[in-house]
Amino acid sequence: MKLQLSRRLWVISQVMRQLWFVAAIYCVAGIATALLGILLNRYIPEDIGDTIGVDSVGSLLSIIASSMLTVLIFSLNTVVQASSSAASSATPRAVGTLLEDRTAQSALSTFLGSFIFSLVGLIALNTKLYGTGGRLVLFVATIAVIVLIIGTLLRWINYLGRLGKVSRTIEQVEDQAVTSMRNYRAEPFLGGTEFDGDMPGVLQLIEPPESGYLRFVDMATLDAVSRKLNADIYVLERPGAFVAPGRHIAGIRLTQDDGVVDEDVVAEAARAFTIGHER
Repeated sequence: MKLQLSRRLWVISQVMRQLWFVAAIYCVAGIATALLGILLNRYIPEDIGDTIGVDSVGSLLSIIASSMLTVLIFSLNTVVQASSSAASSATPRAVGTLLEDRTAQSALSTFLGSFIFSLVGLIALNTKLYGTGGRLVLFVATIAVIVLIIGTLLRWINYLGRLGKVSRTIEQVEDQAVTSMRNYRAEPFLGGTEFDGDMPGVLQLIEPPESGYLRFVDMATLDAVSRKLNADIYVLERPGAFVAPGRHIAGIRLTQDDGVVDEDVVAEAARAFTIGHER
């Protein structure tokens, strides 16, 4: 059996698609960049660092801080309006695809990260944490951030014309649908084996602990439980199906007549099925 993505990696992939995660990465990068000058200060000769004054760097950081906060608020309002438009003109599930759009996430995260970078840089300047060499590093980093902002703004302005349109929403939904169909074609049985004929009459059935949509099946965990029990596990529902207590999602058939499977092992197998409120 070819094992698929584990539940831990699947959860990580879901988190990495969220807007807050991308924004957090950019914020950490902004803070690290602003504090880099403190670490590199000792390695830069003072005569080179004296060419950059405190006022020149501080004024640039002040402009970035004030402008990025305004642009960030405007962009957030635009994304919210586009999400509302997608929910009303398409389907509520289409909103999730819009919020996971990499272009929108990159733009919002760049604006937020630039604001954090300038804020931390101003605090470090005012508290005199930078030496002459540190100011030079901060100035170079500020120029790099300005170039990044200009590139992001040009890309964001070009993208705003399509954001929230029905055609763009359809494209995003289509991309995810095509990906799902390709995955299904490549692994129609999720890495397991198709069982021929009827299922055995005696199975220890597994019920979902709650109602919801089956979002993910951890085939690696099921394989581990199967090896532990020396048993076959039948998966009765595919991801996307609506499940509820009383509707069985899997069954365990022992290859030996060992009676009932231990409840802890059954619970371990049940944890391989991730259930959520949305598909």
